[in-house]
Amino acid sequence: MLSALFILMTLLAYLHGRIALEEGRRHKAWLLLLICVPAGTVLATFSKENGILAPALCALLEWLVFAPPAGKRRAWASRLVLILGLLLPFVASLTLTLAEWPPIVAGYANRPFSLEERLMTQGRVLWSYLGSLMLPFGPRLGLYHDDYVISHGLLDPPSTMLAILCWFAAISAAWRLRHTVPGASLGLGIFLIGHALESGAIPLLIYFEHRNYFPAVGAIWALLSLGAAGASRIAPHIDHGHRIFTFGSIALVCVLALTTSGRALVWQSQDALLAQGLRYHPGSRWLRLDIAQQMMHRIPPDHAEARRHVDTLLASTEPSTRRMAGLWQLLVDCGAARPVSDESIEIAFGGDMRILEADMLLAFESLGNNVIKSPCQGLEPEDLGMLFVRMLDHSSMSSNNSNFRRMRFKAAQLFLAAGKHHQALEQARAAYSGQSKDAPIGVFLAEMEIASGNRRVGAELVKKLKQEVPNDDLTGRRILEALDSLLHQRQSFPSAAGERHAETPTDLVLP
Repeated sequence: MLSALFILMTLLAYLHGRIALEEGRRHKAWLLLLICVPAGTVLATFSKENGILAPALCALLEWLVFAPPAGKRRAWASRLVLILGLLLPFVASLTLTLAEWPPIVAGYANRPFSLEERLMTQGRVLWSYLGSLMLPFGPRLGLYHDDYVISHGLLDPPSTMLAILCWFAAISAAWRLRHTVPGASLGLGIFLIGHALESGAIPLLIYFEHRNYFPAVGAIWALLSLGAAGASRIAPHIDHGHRIFTFGSIALVCVLALTTSGRALVWQSQDALLAQGLRYHPGSRWLRLDIAQQMMHRIPPDHAEARRHVDTLLASTEPSTRRMAGLWQLLVDCGAARPVSDESIEIAFGGDMRILEADMLLAFESLGNNVIKSPCQGLEPEDLGMLFVRMLDHSSMSSNNSNFRRMRFKAAQLFLAAGKHHQALEQARAAYSGQSKDAPIGVFLAEMEIASGNRRVGAELVKKLKQEVPNDDLTGRRILEALDSLLHQRQSFPSAAGERHAETPTDLVLP
């Protein structure tokens, strides 16, 4: 919402700057266009990445609002704004997407959908966003949309092709109406450009309603423009037309206000939010796990109800969801101090792990942390470490995958907690990539190398990590200072340090 606020301020600055420029008030125009617009873009982008779309939206205003009269060419500055704001970003993004640029496609390694599937699905998602604005049926709105059906082909489901064709039709209609109903064209453009980043090629989750915060401005603008144009044509032909449309508008606002109030009543209670989500999104993995977590946090915990919701995920056709079910069975049983079952272990750790999504990674790390602090019945730290290693060794995932390396790191911590220093060192070496983002793993590895007598390797790591560990990572800086002090004193690393990490191995857990 903060990003949306600054984008709107940027558009207002551009709009008033262009008006001032046309009226000859150049000082005001340059102040708004050369200072306020760039400043607003920076603030919007620092609030959230899609603030970078502000220049493209300004270019859209330039194209549609400040179009020259028929038969007259645009000024060179106007053409430059269109080229830099719209044309170049469009060509660049299309080229990078078609070329499958690694920074874009790398994230798909941990997603249950491909780049092509995401782009096809977004055609349907965008219509769903519009539908929720036009007919905001409260119970169907909310956080739990991970059960949204992925488009695996243009006819799988058939609505994929229909959605894409309807978008072509809508864009064609907006082009035809750009002179007669310019608000409709401008609104649709704002909606589509507003979704260009989060509904494009970047491997984000498929569906999130909060992505509509700013694009909704464009959608509502387009709908109101079409409504006003239609009303202006119909009103003269019916009795009391203006009164009817005025009262109709007031009634619409009242209905939307009541809908908003109803949603607020649901959102003020987590129990009500979860209950409503369960009614309309029973297949949502996030929802089932949120309910299970809530049951486990009750006083006293309701482990039976938590386990019931987790067990429903076993019916999923998605292998990752079934793996998550087995993983949460272990978490629930450990929390209830019950012996873990071999069946749950096989579900959680068996087969080929092809993807490792963020929520799955956090669940694995949570299980590791729980077992380190208080081993489960039938699942000691060494046992869990071996399960991690076996699963990773048999996975078809790339060993360069960042989530993959974090799993290796957790296995190293588990082995250290079990007193298996050699295995811990082996996994820490496999986990550390040498990149600055792996600095917490590097700190752990440096301590392990020195503890194992590899002083030279440890010293080189400490020297490198001093440049990479941020100053606000107090734990990492403290450990590096202690290691550096020991190296300078030319003393052997005391075994107590290894024992300290065995007792508190989660000090270096990645955020």
